[in-house]
Amino acid sequence: MQTNSGTTSTRKTPVKSKSTKRPKAEAPSETLHLKAKQLVATPVATDTIDIDSMIATAAYFRAVQRGFEPGHELEDWLHAEQQMRSRFAS
Repeated sequence: MQTNSGTTSTRKTPVKSKSTKRPKAEAPSETLHLKAKQLVATPVATDTIDIDSMIATAAYFRAVQRGFEPGHELEDWLHAEQQMRSRFAS
């Protein structure tokens, strides 16, 4: 492009970025909660389980149920721990 002073200027046109569509969540929290209940209800051989990860999963789903309201993390963990320990008590 020629300007009045005789110099050439270049105008950069903004490049449109391609929109990256993120997939929608496959399951709402109610469905996740149902899956957690099914997981808890499924019998598993106690020698092949990782109880800590099961407690963490159960505590997470308790938090989902209450909308992740802060201040109840320990309560969620202890309740989940009690559930898992009673489930796998010999």
